[in-house]
Amino acid sequence: MRDRKGLTLIEVLITTAVLAVLLAVVFPAFQSSRDSSRSVLCGANLKQIWLATEVYEQDHRFFPQGFCCLPECTRSAPPQGFAGKPVYDRPGWWWFDFLGIEDRSAKGILWCPSRRPMTGPLRENVLWCNYAINYSIAKWASDSARGEFLGPPLTKIQILRPAETLLYSDSGYGLLSWKAAAGIPNPFDNNPTRDDSFYLPGLKLNQNRPIHPDQQTDALAGRHRRASVSLAYVDGHVGTEKAERFTVRTDEKGAPTPPYFWTGGR
Repeated sequence: MRDRKGLTLIEVLITTAVLAVLLAVVFPAFQSSRDSSRSVLCGANLKQIWLATEVYEQDHRFFPQGFCCLPECTRSAPPQGFAGKPVYDRPGWWWFDFLGIEDRSAKGILWCPSRRPMTGPLRENVLWCNYAINYSIAKWASDSARGEFLGPPLTKIQILRPAETLLYSDSGYGLLSWKAAAGIPNPFDNNPTRDDSFYLPGLKLNQNRPIHPDQQTDALAGRHRRASVSLAYVDGHVGTEKAERFTVRTDEKGAPTPPYFWTGGR
């Protein structure tokens, strides 16, 4: 009898079938484990950002500005330079500049580990598809105008329900408000190239509004399992919840009514 020096065709087919079955069983578990790891890291990032915010709030007695483009904020750039790219983003100081967070690299705490792959000039832009501060709390600095999102930032004592009020979240852009969760474009951005990035990832209503081509998957599917988002609340606890929970509904007259978790219950 001859010595066998290889596998028969049937043995190869059986082996291949077994491997295919094993991969079908193992891969979803691996994918789930990887997603869970990213969610944990995402929460750790948000916790560190919140700690920096807490230090800032204790020193100044108010939250940082979400963005400042006043003359005093544009005459001198932050240590790492103005964030973003001039063709897309206005020069000025962002909330993370006020907090003293300088690392904007893909390994820094400002970078969401579940960020969807992007192409072109937005790929390395920290303002896009990472984290945002709640625009209702960290307002846009203005020397004269006042409004819901303009003027001085809030103080902690002004927020009636800190354990239930959003402070930071996954976001299409570096600022986020309840209007994004109502499908209303940002009225104070003054740059139409950003209106299609003003969204909360995973909301169903994103299907009915213009979204930047590079951010379609992020906006519609979300970054975490079951279209959920990572969040940090004013009181410091972090978590992951389904994006749909934060949708802004309309009242009996059809007007969007921001709920307490966007405004702090004021």
